[in-house]
Amino acid sequence: MLKQINVKRISLDIPEHIIAKIDKICAENFITRRKWFIDAANDKLEKYELNKIDMIVKK
Repeated sequence: MLKQINVKRISLDIPEHIIAKIDKICAENFITRRKWFIDAANDKLEKYELNKIDMIVKK
């Protein structure tokens, strides 16, 4: 059985030229726009956490 997670719907205004680039990447990799945004958000969050750890280690 899959673990159910809570989700929240959001709406974003993004410039058309950025959406066009994202759509091109999605088409080339056979992924949905939703999957792309979730992956991008996870990458950004991971990078943020690593930067936070680096700042603590440097102190």
